[in-house]
Amino acid sequence: MDRNKNKPATKAVHGRGRPKMEVQPVNPPIIQSTNFLYESIGQYKRYLEGDKSVFIYSRYDNPTIMEVEGHVADLENADRALIFSSGMGAISSTIMALVKSGDTILAGDTLYGGTVYFFRDVLPRFGVETIYFDSRNFDGAEKYADSRCRILYIETPANPNLRLTDLKAAVKFAKANGLFTIIDNTFATPINQNPLDYGFDLVIHSGSKYLSGSSDLVCGAVAGSDELAQKIWDYRRLLGTNLDPSASFLLLKGIKSLGVRVERHNQNAMAVAKYFENHPKIEKVHYPGLESHPQHLLAAGQMRGFGGMVNIELKGGQESSENFVDNLKVILNTVSLGGVESIACIPVLTSQYGLSDEALREAGITPSMVRLSIGIEDEDDLVADIEQALDTL
Repeated sequence: MDRNKNKPATKAVHGRGRPKMEVQPVNPPIIQSTNFLYESIGQYKRYLEGDKSVFIYSRYDNPTIMEVEGHVADLENADRALIFSSGMGAISSTIMALVKSGDTILAGDTLYGGTVYFFRDVLPRFGVETIYFDSRNFDGAEKYADSRCRILYIETPANPNLRLTDLKAAVKFAKANGLFTIIDNTFATPINQNPLDYGFDLVIHSGSKYLSGSSDLVCGAVAGSDELAQKIWDYRRLLGTNLDPSASFLLLKGIKSLGVRVERHNQNAMAVAKYFENHPKIEKVHYPGLESHPQHLLAAGQMRGFGGMVNIELKGGQESSENFVDNLKVILNTVSLGGVESIACIPVLTSQYGLSDEALREAGITPSMVRLSIGIEDEDDLVADIEQALDTL
């Protein structure tokens, strides 16, 4: 058939076809297509046989998405990584792939609020229970790891108070009790910490934070072995929690600058934490880079940098924390974290809002607590902004 004889409506859909390229572009093409064209049924059969070079539908796989997944896998020293439409999409798809009715999850008692809500409000409907413990110490935790226990789930540093879990101790405990080990590595980033190197099975990221780095993208990631990634991929395909190609392209742009950004986050956060450390209006400073932090030696032993998150507790309770945040000028009063801009929020009003008083106490979260995500601005400007805000209290 002579394509030149096609009617305008047909030409508008098909054009003249994709031009061939003898050399590849530096940045990946955005393959913004739902489906893929076959020259023959034989190509489709190759897909059915597992040929990863053949694509069928972008809810399953897409070249742009897979290129980004390769970057994340490399960063976490994993066999394979998967990208999701949100951090919660990564968490929910991963957990659903590994548990069944009657199973339990053993989780650190300080976790991102969204994770807690998923464990509390969704999993019990499917017969899965979560047991919380203080993951700073595994002594006695074996009583929770009975025959029903399937997963050990932790964050380190944890959101929002930056408590740490000993990675070696966690893996040793999990192996002794036959548990999968899953860690949310969002706060640390793969620049500062690689849990798979310690024997963890899976690493999860809210890619909306440091991986993308610009507060303009919602996404998530999980990395681990080929075997576990394939199980999770099956659930991602069915639940539809994959990221779209255009967003994947933006994520890759962010990942390419991750190293230099995290270096600056680390530097600025240390400067801010040191300023807070001896200020008379500050009750406590939580930052693992400070020698005064009770787990500083652990942090120095398992992290290459201490991250961009600083947590403080102000004297004067929640009224002081609210006034402090309201009077910041450079640091933004908003939610989320990990962007190039500095952000302040009050956990009891944001990420941990709605948790019971008992749960907050166990996690060490107080009304006077402010979580600061320190960005890449000039550190002198950040300290000056903090100083003027504290002066108003």
